[in-house]
Amino acid sequence: MTKRSIRALALVSAAMISMPCIAEAQSVSSDVVIMRRVLVPPSRAPNTPAWRVGDWVASSGTSCASVDSRDVSCVLDGAVVDAARCTSPAPEATRPASGSSCYYNWKAGEWSDPDPACGESIQRRTMVCMSSEGAIVDDVKCTTAKGAMSQRTNDFSTCTYLWTAADWSNWDSAWSVTASRTREISCVRSDTSPSVPQKCSDAGPPPATHEEASILTGCEFVWQEATPWTSAPACGDIEETRTLKCVKASTGVESPDNCSPLNRPATTRITPKTDGCLSSAGGWTTSQWSDPVPACGISTQSRTAACLTTDGVIQDESKCSGAKPALSREVPDTTTCGHDWRMGDWGPWSSSCSAAATRDRLVECYRSDGHLDDPTKCLSAMPPIRDAASIYSGCSFGWTATSWSEAPASCGNVNVTRSVSCKRSDQVIVDDAMCSDTRPVTTKQVENLAGCTFSWNIGEWSAFDSGCS
Repeated sequence: MTKRSIRALALVSAAMISMPCIAEAQSVSSDVVIMRRVLVPPSRAPNTPAWRVGDWVASSGTSCASVDSRDVSCVLDGAVVDAARCTSPAPEATRPASGSSCYYNWKAGEWSDPDPACGESIQRRTMVCMSSEGAIVDDVKCTTAKGAMSQRTNDFSTCTYLWTAADWSNWDSAWSVTASRTREISCVRSDTSPSVPQKCSDAGPPPATHEEASILTGCEFVWQEATPWTSAPACGDIEETRTLKCVKASTGVESPDNCSPLNRPATTRITPKTDGCLSSAGGWTTSQWSDPVPACGISTQSRTAACLTTDGVIQDESKCSGAKPALSREVPDTTTCGHDWRMGDWGPWSSSCSAAATRDRLVECYRSDGHLDDPTKCLSAMPPIRDAASIYSGCSFGWTATSWSEAPASCGNVNVTRSVSCKRSDQVIVDDAMCSDTRPVTTKQVENLAGCTFSWNIGEWSAFDSGCS
């Protein structure tokens, strides 16, 4: 075969590699080879990057950490390009080792002490997914249902206990100096549940359940006037007096000890006299203050004042003593005030890179005269004092990579892999296109001599260093 035909064959072979086809070769002579192929329409648009995956490389390990691996590359027209150019999610580059005997189960911690409560309380515990080798792993590896992490229980250790008494019963007699009545008492827990009396030992002695008293309501005794009201002549207020007696209502017979002093009528009274004496306050008499003049803030009230006798006759003002009462006064009045909300400026955002950034402002209720007032006086809905939004103006992006996978046991160069993701400065994983720097590699070759064996290599003897020695 000539160099020209070899070169033609190489070009055809390269084209076959870059485009799916079915090819066959026919040798015409020792110097000429004719290549034929059947072109298959491409499964993707030309000049579009796509993922290319290699065959799985089985791990020789059987532990839970063992993984099978394969090469995953982004290619364009047969050439490997930056993985960021492939817009679809990258296929998995690793998977649990097919020969692993690892299994996973839930492991529960001890129940915590109940939360302080009187009655129903909560206990909690941890629940982790653990491999058969004793390592804690991600929960998704445990396929069975996860056990409960909290449970309700009854706890009465923090309860207090107090005596409670029911209403008294009716007196057992309506006419007796030794009438009695009773009531029930009980020991009640702080959650209102009844308890045994011993629990109230720290609450002091129990209330009385029985009492006696002199009850005479069955026979009615009333106060009667013994002497009528009497008074002495005076200019001004008159003090009048009278005497009373206690009698049995049905017979009128006096019984001084059986009327209750609690309902004893008054035996003295003061009666104003209006026969020309000057009225109180030096003779000055004032009217009621008028309603305030409608205003928002300080209003004015007015009244009249006259020098009068107690029988209503107007006298010369010189007859009255003391200064004439004021005829007007200023009083606070907010009955006609309006109220409105006043909003301050928004404060800064709580974060410049967050999906839930917040900012606050001051909102206050002001009266129409400019005075700060209680928020309940503003009848309209209070404007919001907090605003929330997604703020990403201050975000930065960078690549984050996991640790390299463990090299499989072999002798020579082997592939190790890792995962690489684009992370925003608020620790959220985002699309790789957000990271502008070159994406770190996910596969590399390392020298591994752990599986190598060694032996001595013995060469030929050199010539003797002397022919006569």
